[in-house]
Amino acid sequence: MSKTPSSESNATSGSDGDFLLAGYSGPALLVQADGTVLATNQKGVTLETLLKFNGAPEIPRMIAHAAKEQTIAAGTVSMRGTRGKVVLEVSVIPLVDQDRLVVLVRDMTMERNLRSALASSRQRYKDMVEVSGDFYWEVDRDGVFQFISPKDALGYQADELIDRNAAEVVVDAAGYETLPFHSEQPLENTYLRLRLADGSEVDVKLSCRPILTPRREVKGVRGVCRINDQESRSS
Repeated sequence: MSKTPSSESNATSGSDGDFLLAGYSGPALLVQADGTVLATNQKGVTLETLLKFNGAPEIPRMIAHAAKEQTIAAGTVSMRGTRGKVVLEVSVIPLVDQDRLVVLVRDMTMERNLRSALASSRQRYKDMVEVSGDFYWEVDRDGVFQFISPKDALGYQADELIDRNAAEVVVDAAGYETLPFHSEQPLENTYLRLRLADGSEVDVKLSCRPILTPRREVKGVRGVCRINDQESRSS
C-alpha cells in the first residue's frame, strides 16, 4: 500500500486498518502515532485536508493519547463551518501489534440539530399546555389514566389520577352507553360532566382519538378536555 497522503485504501493488504477504512460509511483515516496520514477512504480525504491545516486540533491530541496509552480515544469535536456549527463524533482505535491507528468520524450535526429542535418543540408544547387551562389525558384500553397534564388537572394531584379509572371522575358514568374514555372512534366537542377533587362538578368539552396498534387494534384513548364552565358547582 502506498504511504502517500490522500491515497484511498481498497483493502489491498488485508490488514485490520484497511478493512475498517473500506467498510466504514463515514470519513476514516489510517494514521501513524505522530498523526501522519497513511491512507483514507473516499470520505476521509476532506478530513485529511482539515488535519493538514490544523482545522481540528483536538483530533491529533486524541491520536497521540490513543497511541501512548494503547487504548481507544473517543470524543466530540465542534468547529465552525461555512453553514454554521459542525459537530463530529471521533473515535481513534490503535491496531493490535501495529504502530498505526484508525480514525473514524461521524457527523453528528444533523442529529444534534434534530435533538435540539425536538427538545424545543417539547418545551413549547409543555408551556402551551400549562397555560392553556385545558386538561390533556391518555388512558389505556381499560380506561385507566396513564398520562395527565397539567399535573394538577381538575384539582387532583397527578398521583391521584394516574392508574385510576377515568369513569371514577365522571358524574353519573353509568348513564353513558359508552364513555369517551373507551371510544373506538374519534370524537369532537363531546360534552361531559366531571367531578373535581373538592367534590364540586364542572362541565367540559371533550375531543379524543383512539390509540391504535400496528394491527389497528385500540390500545387506549388520548384527548383533551376544555373546561366549559369555570364556576364549580356543588354536587
